[in-house]
Amino acid sequence: MPYDTLRTLDDPADLARYLDLKAERQRLDAEIRALEPTIYSALLDEDRATADVLGHTLAVRTRRTYEYGPAVDRLAGELKALKTYEEKAGVAACVRATGYVVVTRSAPAEPDRRAA
Repeated sequence: MPYDTLRTLDDPADLARYLDLKAERQRLDAEIRALEPTIYSALLDEDRATADVLGHTLAVRTRRTYEYGPAVDRLAGELKALKTYEEKAGVAACVRATGYVVVTRSAPAEPDRRAA
């Protein structure tokens, strides 16, 4: 059953503001991603691919992703299995657990067909 607010929230407007800000951040992130190739391309034309503009320093950087050979893949799989084993056996110590909020759009409620 959907609710209008959270039961222990002091100010119900906080929830609406939180959801509005999350939506705004999604919109802004999409806009930034759309502009990034244009800015990146223009920076490549600058000396040393850097520029001091409007009180900000912009610089081109490269993130690399590697694909490793079968030996590394095999060892990575073994390490993952060993970590899982130690977690389940209580040997591994949890040094940090961070809570966070996940927001997803709810499916619209289906109409009550019993009334028809």
